[in-house]
This record gives sequence, structure tokens and C-alpha cells, in this order.
Amino acid sequence: MHYGNCYIYGIIGIIVCINFVRCHSWSFHIEFGTNIFNVINPADLVTYLPFPQWGFQRYGIDVELPAEDAALLPMAQAAYAQRTDQTEPFVSSLGRTVETQRIILAMASLSPDLETGFQLRHALSHPGEAAADEPGMTADTFMLMLLSGGMTMNQAPSNDVLSIMQAQNDFTPLLSMLLPSDTEESTAWIASMHMPVIYGVWLSVMQ
Repeated sequence: MHYGNCYIYGIIGIIVCINFVRCHSWSFHIEFGTNIFNVINPADLVTYLPFPQWGFQRYGIDVELPAEDAALLPMAQAAYAQRTDQTEPFVSSLGRTVETQRIILAMASLSPDLETGFQLRHALSHPGEAAADEPGMTADTFMLMLLSGGMTMNQAPSNDVLSIMQAQNDFTPLLSMLLPSDTEESTAWIASMHMPVIYGVWLSVMQ
């Protein structure tokens, strides 16, 4: 979408205002700097990807939504109720930033760097690296399995995930955060924090 010279990319809420563009042989040069504003929900897991621990940063200026402001919560709930694009009950983001950062730290610990994430095979029957002759899984494969199985949307774990849970291993700390149980709160909020409607609500109540 674009409004005037402002372009909005994706549901993460990256807004780019282009003040200067030149075309040279079908390539565009954009003057980066203070004309880029990244609107971020601090409780949105996706805004921490790729991992900051890998040295990744964003261009421009980060603008955090007031998703942890308890005083604005009633206004956000009222704004949500008025929207026509909401499909589920409003999910509060209070306290979720800390939880999200804990999840990111657990994910990043499995992949201290990009090469490790794709090459190191974690043992499934014990913590640590898998020997050449025992079952193992890379962090990359593990993450793909979680996301394809809807683990951040409160879906039941797949058989593959259940098999990994049979023993304590490097994946256990992260799974304990993501897997809902009869005694723990649903993790459906993880996906909710990334939804456009949530971004729109908190944008509408920003002071």
C-alpha cells in the first residue's frame, strides 16, 4: 500500500517514506536514514527475526507501539471491537514482550550463528550434539517443523514434535514455552501479536 510518498510493506508494519529516488539502468537508489520508520509491536516475535544475536539490524528508526501501556488497554479494546476485520476475541499484549524475548533467546541459543543453525545436529535423546550414528536434527529443520505444524497458533503438536519430546534435549526449553497444556495458558497469543488488526488498533490509540 502507499499513501503519497509513504509505502507500507508487509504485516510487520514497515513504513518507508521515500523522499529521494533516482533511476539508473533499471535500479533505484533510495536515500536511507531518517525517512524510514519501522512500526513495531514489541510483543511480536517476527520483529526479532532474523535474530539480533546474529548482528542483524533494521534501516531507519524503530517506533514501538504502546502495547504494554495498561492505561491505553481499554481504548485498544474499544477500538478493536469497532473494527470489521477482527475475527477472534481481543488478545492483550500486557506482559507479552518479556515472554516474546524469552522465546527469542531460546530460539537463538539453538543457532548461535547462521552456519550452526544449518549444520549442527542436535541429539534427540540427550542434550548436546548428535553423534554421527545417532538421530539428530538441525535447528533450521526444527524451526521449520514447528512453524509448519502451527506451534505458535495453539494447534496440537505433530507426531514429529511429540517424538522429540520423549527425552530431554536441546529443544526442550523452547518446546516448554511453546506447547500449551492443561495447566498452562494457550500460546495462541504469539500469532495474534503479529496480526495487522492488532497493529492497527495500537496505532489508533498512540498518543
